[in-house]
This record gives sequence, C-alpha cells and structure tokens, in this order.
Amino acid sequence: MATDVEQPSSMVYVQASELFPKKTLASEEDSAQVPFPELCGESVEYLERTSEAILALSNFRLLFALRIHL
Repeated sequence: MATDVEQPSSMVYVQASELFPKKTLASEEDSAQVPFPELCGESVEYLERTSEAILALSNFRLLFALRIHL
C-alpha cells in the first residue's frame, strides 16, 4: 500500500550568517567608525581611540592606525 503523505526532509538548511552572527561593536565613542573596509565575513568587535592611534580588533585582524595617516 502506498501513501501520499509527504515526509519532511531530513536535510536542514542553515546559512553561515545564522551559525556565526556578527557581534556588536564595543566602543566608548558612539560615533566611532571603522577606519578600513571590512573583508567578507569580518566583523570589528572592539574599536578604541588613543591620542596617537586608532586600535581596531576584528575576528580576522588587529589594526593600529597612527593619526599621522588618518
């Protein structure tokens, strides 16, 4: 006997953005902007300004940008 009831697929489709959501930016300044373009899949987690540089920490890299170059 054959039944016409469809069985749910055992495959679950999960997007990478659901597995690894972007973290929120932690910074003391509300108007802080990331001084470089982010790579695909990169998210800046910490951003701090000092008197001589900007420090940015992402899930891919650590950036020190001196104010001379900004």
